Amino acid sequence: MARSTVGSVIDRTVRQLNSSIRNELNTLAVAVNTSATQLTLTFELTPAVRLGSVISVGLELMRVTHVDAATKTVNVIRGWQDSTAASHSIGAEIIVNPRFSRFDVYDALLDELLSWQPDLFKVVSYEATVEDDQETFELPLSLAQAIGVIRVTRQWENSDSSSWPNLQYRLLRGDASVWSGATLSGLVVRLLPQNNVLRNGKVHALIAYPFIVDDTLAESTDLVTDTGLATSMLDVLVMGIKVRLLTDDENNRAQRQVADESRRAGDVPTNRGLEVAQTMRGNYLRRYADEVLKLRTRYPLKAW
Repeated sequence: MARSTVGSVIDRTVRQLNSSIRNELNTLAVAVNTSATQLTLTFELTPAVRLGSVISVGLELMRVTHVDAATKTVNVIRGWQDSTAASHSIGAEIIVNPRFSRFDVYDALLDELLSWQPDLFKVVSYEATVEDDQETFELPLSLAQAIGVIRVTRQWENSDSSSWPNLQYRLLRGDASVWSGATLSGLVVRLLPQNNVLRNGKVHALIAYPFIVDDTLAESTDLVTDTGLATSMLDVLVMGIKVRLLTDDENNRAQRQVADESRRAGDVPTNRGLEVAQTMRGNYLRRYADEVLKLRTRYPLKAW
């Protein structure tokens, strides 16, 4: 089983975050579609399942509006707190009042990946054909979000040669909607005069490109093969997600309770919890810097 999918990263993060917590669980006794507002649960309902409770099923959060303990059913508001209503099968796991739901972790995963650029990126290749005396070539629309160009090489004078010497270049940026020199991506690679006169042939560019993620990212998406993360980046991702969640003041509590009840001792934030979060952040920053250094050593990125 691949451990580099979005779902696997969420499972790993939830397991580590909840290592000292015993969440109350139940399961669905009847499958539900995206519009159903009543759930039938498998096991007896405990006092924790009541009006106002939040339950987590997959990446969806639901707010409980009515409870019938005799029939083991609850009425819910679907897609609670910006989550998305989804279909759920018989036996789907239900977490009652989760401290860290799968949706919390998924949301933090997206934010973490988006924050990585321009430090961390994937490397893509682009090859263009140039003509005699051509000085520039435009990157295609598919590379419009490129962070920068790592290297440009030129095929030697004949196609049989395996020599691809490096070229001097600059990356020029503009607005594709108004720049007549770059109408596709707005990114032009300008070959500098030191390269002398170019002849017909090909140039090859290595492009630094951000990890493209949004809220359509599926749990089955492989972050290595589909999104472009290096395998060594996965533990940095997990660390970053945990730092985001654990440094939230509300999450310094050991449990969650409804607002109109007194806190138990474990609900009160402690200096020890803050110290742990700060130590975790320090470890994360060191590991993040290691990954940046590793990437930039292999693929040095110019400032222009």
